[in-house]
Parts: sequence; C-alpha cells; structure tokens
Amino acid sequence: MATKSDARCIIRVNGLPRTLFSVSERKPSGDLVIRIKTGTFYGVGELTEKIQEQRYSVHVSNDSRSGINAIKQTILLDSGRAIITRQYTKAMKRGNRFAALFTSLVPDLSPDKYLTDTSPRSVIDLGSYDPDAFVLIYMLVISNRDREFSAPPGFQANITHIEFSEFRITVLWSFAIGPSASFGWKRHALTIPPEYFSAIAEGAIDESDLGYDEALCAAIYAGERQILFGSMTNQILSIMEPKHHRATLAIARLGFFMMGTKGSIEFLSRLQDLATKGEITLDDIARAK
Repeated sequence: MATKSDARCIIRVNGLPRTLFSVSERKPSGDLVIRIKTGTFYGVGELTEKIQEQRYSVHVSNDSRSGINAIKQTILLDSGRAIITRQYTKAMKRGNRFAALFTSLVPDLSPDKYLTDTSPRSVIDLGSYDPDAFVLIYMLVISNRDREFSAPPGFQANITHIEFSEFRITVLWSFAIGPSASFGWKRHALTIPPEYFSAIAEGAIDESDLGYDEALCAAIYAGERQILFGSMTNQILSIMEPKHHRATLAIARLGFFMMGTKGSIEFLSRLQDLATKGEITLDDIARAK
C-alpha cells in the first residue's frame, strides 16, 4: 500500500496518470526524499537484479562548515544488497545555482504498475504522451526554494517546478521518437566524498562544484538525453532486421520534441522534411504516423 506523499510527478498515458517519482518532505528539517517509480531492474544481462526501492535524499546539511548540501542515492535490491552513491554540492549555499540529480530515459509506462495509486498534496503534471511512438527523457535539478530556472534562448525542452520549505525541484523534459522500450536508463550526478580529497584537491573542488546556471543545465540535459537515446537506438538496431536500419536511423535524426503525440505540428513538419529530402519513404511515414 503506497503512502501519501507531499508531491507526485505524473504523465498521462491513454488518459490515466502514471507516476514517475514522488517527493516527501521531512519535518522540521526540510530534507527531501525523492522515490523513483520507474526503476525495475539494476544492472545488465546476467548481472541484473530486481529493485525493491530507489530513492534520493536531499539534505539541508545545516552542520556543514564547507557550505555543502549532501545528496544521497539509495538503491535497495531483492538480494538485500544496497547500492549507495553520493553527491556533495555547494550549488545552493555558495552559488545559488542548480545541482543536477539525474537524467532518465523512461520505459514504456503503459503497464498498470505505473498507475498513480494515491492522491498527493501536490501534482507535478507533465501532460500526456504516446509511449507507442515516443520516448520520455527527463532531468531533475535542485536549487534553493526561491531560485527560478529561466530557460536559455533556444532551449528545446519543457520546464516545470515545485517548491518546498528549503528546496525547489525543477523538471526538464522532452520526447524522442520511439517506441518506448520495456527498459530504461538513468545517468546520475556523483561526486567523491570530501574526506577522500587532499587539501589541494579539495581546493580545486571548491571552484568546480558550485553547481550550474541555466545554460549549463540545458547543455548537460541536451548531452545526457542524446547519450541515453543513442544507447536505446543501438539496442533496438541490434535486434532489428537490417532492412529497417536506414529508416530507423533517419527517423531517430528527427531530434527531440516538446510534445509526445504524433499529431503535433512539430512532428508532422519534421517528418515531411525528411521525406522531401528522400531520407525516408511513404511507407516509413505511414509506420511513423
């Protein structure tokens, strides 16, 4: 039985809300716990293990003398093993900037296990999309509560946020042409614990770990989504008949979309442009539509 969270990030498939993650705020500290819904397995191939729970905790870290906020990721596996990673950032306290948590290429959200099963106090609504034709890729960044993310010029992604007592969570998201697979990937932001650094190295970290402004966040997101989608495309090509490779690669070059529906103007216009250049055929268009 799921517990009531302070906020839940959802996206609709076939008119029904699917959960990407939920957020709970610890009182009175203001620490956040972000629980990821879409991770099912950890690892690759024979090393795959089922995930019981995946969560991030974002800490106010009032006792830090170096102006650090600690961010901890915990993955609990069926085997009883726990995978723990950490990020130590001065983005909020020293630079009033953004700290990136992770970028996620989301699996097919059609299965009922992703249905939203509780009513949170707040909803982070990413709209709707068609996982048979598109792949959702989103990124989470953390900032101080009053630090707003202003989109840099030409940024090709959607932006929304939710505020808590101490922090603001901002979601950047867009869609690649699909179809979504039964698996997904995440790329996480990590740092080495401060106690592992010498005084000299720690001084270097002081300058390099002040987080990111909007332009850098946008650049990181653009790079990460390209890597994730490229990994998925290569996986699909490895099991696809060679005769379909050319059209698949051409359609993959359509880039990323603000909307995840096939009837959108941006999708149809880019598809027509590829056809005009002779990179895809009418049959390819029919399959894509």
